[in-house]
Amino acid sequence: MSPLAIGFGVAGLAGLVLMHWQERRKVKQMRAAFFSDCLGLFSRYRVVQDHFGYPVLEGCFNGAEIRLEPVLDNVTPRKLPSLWIKVTLLAPVRYRGIFDFMRRPQGTEFYSPASSLDHRVAVPADWPSDSQIATDAPLLMPPVEIIARHMRIFEDPRAKEMLVTKTGVRIVYQVSQAQRAQYAVLRQAVFPENRLRADLAGSLLRAALNLHRAVAA
Repeated sequence: MSPLAIGFGVAGLAGLVLMHWQERRKVKQMRAAFFSDCLGLFSRYRVVQDHFGYPVLEGCFNGAEIRLEPVLDNVTPRKLPSLWIKVTLLAPVRYRGIFDFMRRPQGTEFYSPASSLDHRVAVPADWPSDSQIATDAPLLMPPVEIIARHMRIFEDPRAKEMLVTKTGVRIVYQVSQAQRAQYAVLRQAVFPENRLRADLAGSLLRAALNLHRAVAA
């Protein structure tokens, strides 16, 4: 191979590497702004981004310690990638048993403890039928009568999970789903909603706060 051809090859490779890093930097900057629209909801907060992933927010909302963690779910075959948000309120609960309610369980929810819980509890007849209740201790988990007062959030089909443990409560919600055309051709998870809306964040935060007040220690 001639020196000229080698030179062109090296230059081409260098160009591809540069394009790759420019694209990754663009993705990082886009993801870094995920919480930009809802920061005003917190009396204090800290946002940390690890490499090219989505950032995590820890802050105080109405006196409660909150953790907001986006989760990129692209591991389920034949399903468009989803962007979930885990809204966790960290404060003691008076019940020792875990309560996990999940809509449309697939068994691939790696962000949930449901698959590791040994017991399944009958879902009340007036709750969504495409759901399950899982627990580690049926006699120690919060009564369904208490949780029932907070099920309204699941009128929204994008609400996925409600979790109560002795250390706090969590709500999981689908913020966005990947664009089909982009994912089908390039296998890239491009989401039409790249920021967490303030109204949605506020609704989820209030739901978590109200749930915790009902089960607080």
